[in-house]
Amino acid sequence: MFSGFPSLHPLIIHFPIVLILMAFAFQIIIVAKPQWHQIRWATLAIMAAAFLSALAASTLFHADPADNTPKAAMAIFAAHEKYARYTLWLSGITLLLKAIGVFAKFYSRSYNTVVLVSATLAAICLSITGHHGARLTHIAGVGPMGRYLMKEDDMGKEHAKPGKPDSLMKMDSTMK
Repeated sequence: MFSGFPSLHPLIIHFPIVLILMAFAFQIIIVAKPQWHQIRWATLAIMAAAFLSALAASTLFHADPADNTPKAAMAIFAAHEKYARYTLWLSGITLLLKAIGVFAKFYSRSYNTVVLVSATLAAICLSITGHHGARLTHIAGVGPMGRYLMKEDDMGKEHAKPGKPDSLMKMDSTMK
């Protein structure tokens, strides 16, 4: 879909990462300083942008591994995808809880703590997702220069960009 995918994917992916972490930080402030009611709407807006950008990153700008991707890298990719789904769902749940709280005027510390727990879980899953993504890129070599990623040519046909031969790929014991 996008010819510059190897360089576009990290740009699109890092945007929701920053927003999810900002939403988490803002929710901490809301619980710690409930009198700072001015940031309720800003936090809701950040959570909405975080969820929508995470949704776009996981659908429109999603990277699919090529058929020639080594099995060890595919195992990491599976874990990466699992935690990415958890992150997406938890960021959506956090947004829903926050929207209910803002519009129904649930401003109690206990309700905002529930929202904070959801935001915390989203941030934890995001961190695990990022860890697996970093392992894919920096250990397994998936993604740099488009290696082991499905590509789309000018005719809209997908094909795999060649990667390193498996014999050259150095896998550490943590990938197994």
